[in-house]
Amino acid sequence: MKRKNSYDFLRLFAAGMVVFSHSFALSGNKEPMVGSVTLGTVGVWVFFILSGYLIAISWDQYPRFNVFFAKRALRIFPGLIVNLLLTIIVLGLFYSTYNFIGFLGKPGSLEYINNIFLYTREYVLPGVFTKNILPNGVNGSLWTLAYEFTMYIAIALIGVSKLYKKISAIQIWLGLFAMEVLIVIFKIDFQHRAIFFLKPERIILLALLFFSGVVMYKAANKIKLDYKIGLLSFVLFIIASILMPQSTPILAPILLAYALFSFGRSDKMSFVSRIGDLSYGIYIYSFTIQQMLVASTQTRSPWKLFLASFFLSVIVAFASWHLIESRALKLKKKINIKKYPLEHQSEQVDSAW
Repeated sequence: MKRKNSYDFLRLFAAGMVVFSHSFALSGNKEPMVGSVTLGTVGVWVFFILSGYLIAISWDQYPRFNVFFAKRALRIFPGLIVNLLLTIIVLGLFYSTYNFIGFLGKPGSLEYINNIFLYTREYVLPGVFTKNILPNGVNGSLWTLAYEFTMYIAIALIGVSKLYKKISAIQIWLGLFAMEVLIVIFKIDFQHRAIFFLKPERIILLALLFFSGVVMYKAANKIKLDYKIGLLSFVLFIIASILMPQSTPILAPILLAYALFSFGRSDKMSFVSRIGDLSYGIYIYSFTIQQMLVASTQTRSPWKLFLASFFLSVIVAFASWHLIESRALKLKKKINIKKYPLEHQSEQVDSAW
């Protein structure tokens, strides 16, 4: 579907930021920083901010738990399943120190497919990338999918429980913002405690960024978006992050979010949508492609690695979108919404916070 906005471009650009940042880390160089975080981390933040906006819209289009999750599953899992299978086959055949049969018989080879469950950590394959600069790492980007899916669950639970009638999106955002401020000011350390591999400090920050997008959607009629102010917000975000590095995670939900939606509502870069939504494919394939290039060439140049890996990632993402992801999304039409009727015709409007 052709869109009259630039959100696909922004997500593509964010994917490029992640690839560019990883090109430094995987070639043995220091990653570019934005304040206290890497450029790749900011790219992930962009994904979560825009995701909050788009997922809130998705829920309100038809606020039923089963319908909502069927749509979300069709977006995430088909592409991910193929990615995991291809990773096992290609790396097992060409990059493992074991022969393919031996590789399949080793613990951890077939277990890699468990990443389909999201809330797991199977990021190593037997004998693969053992001599790379970042040894053994197969796909360091997959960790964010569990956090993203957790946000989907949160939106659905808020909707199903009608919590939005008692607590507004901005109130949730303020609560998360207050927690993040306390974490930054008092340097609160959760001592690596995690629930299903989800770190509390990451949950709070990523939820805050996600709800920045939700608030932008819910308060669209109240928030005036201006391109010039958006540009100023972005510049202030960069300058303030440089001068006060620890403030970066506090500034992003405000300044970066405003800048993104100021740029995103424009249709100047809407032509990107015509080639397909490649950002997800680039994100889930690029890290592995980069590790393959490092293993094959032993390059230490982050620029060469970026140019080669981004080019290859775009090609693979293009194939993934047109052969798998877009076809899976067409199955949305097969969802029988009559099985999950709305109680009232006005329920879609009432679901807005």
